Amino acid sequence: MTIEGKEKENIEVVENLQIEKAQQSDGLDVGQDDDYSSNDLTDISQRSEQGLPEEIYSKKIRARSRVFFVDLKKSGYGKFLKISEKSRGGKKTTVIMDQEDIPQLIEALEEVKQLLD
Repeated sequence: MTIEGKEKENIEVVENLQIEKAQQSDGLDVGQDDDYSSNDLTDISQRSEQGLPEEIYSKKIRARSRVFFVDLKKSGYGKFLKISEKSRGGKKTTVIMDQEDIPQLIEALEEVKQLLD
């Protein structure tokens, strides 16, 4: 694994721990209508000081019994897309893509959209 890969893995672990800690202290549940943002957990200047990525964009999508979070973030290695899914049972799955791979994802999603029309 590259240094960049290890850093992203470490960042994800730290973010997941922060989210879990915040949810436990706030009593949040996936079923509640609370907005998620990693900026809610830590001030942007504190995130930079801690070496955590800065959040550029965040969107929450509710889909039946699941919640999806689409985040564009920036770290010392560049920008990356983080898509997380949290099921009603609390299971969380995350996909992280580097900036240079995002156009391929968008192209694939546009193809899928055309098939749905």
